[in-house]
Amino acid sequence: MTPRPRSTLAVPLLSALALLACATTPPGPPPEPYTAIAVEHGTITAVERVARPSNAPAGAMVGGLIGLVASGHHPAEKLAGMIAGAFIGGAVTAASESALPSWIHTVTLLDGRAVQVVTEQADLRPGDCVQVETGRFTNLRRVSGALCEPAPPEPDDAALAQRAQEDAGRCSAAKEELLRARTREEVDVAVRKVRVLCGT
Repeated sequence: MTPRPRSTLAVPLLSALALLACATTPPGPPPEPYTAIAVEHGTITAVERVARPSNAPAGAMVGGLIGLVASGHHPAEKLAGMIAGAFIGGAVTAASESALPSWIHTVTLLDGRAVQVVTEQADLRPGDCVQVETGRFTNLRRVSGALCEPAPPEPDDAALAQRAQEDAGRCSAAKEELLRARTREEVDVAVRKVRVLCGT
């Protein structure tokens, strides 16, 4: 009796393995962690100091570390005090949200819309080109002025878009880490990481 070729015996086995792989492997690529963050570019057209974040006009977005005070798991007074101390070297021990310095930044986006973002970022000036990152948190990041020109370089370039999403994602993750901080030391470390990764 002529033995059956080995290759024909392997076909059912390979088919079974392929079916098993389909059954145990999730379909499609893993979810991209940065896609939930909207990234837009625009130019700061006005900066106004406000007495406290709650004085922001209706519709303004609250960003930076001030946004964490409103949405954090800490009592607002405690987190506000720790953040204010970290930002100004401990010279002021804030007792409430009102002690946090805050500014309203009016940003004119490339599509002509104007948005207002309240943050504690005192180094942003009218004329600065910024990246507005909006997801669970809001963040303003100063970027190259080329991105705010009427015809920015390769606006649909996938690599540029991916880089912007990754930067925004790392910033968001750093702010999540700050929310989880429980001691003054943990907060200090987390605030430094936010300032590096979020451009604040």
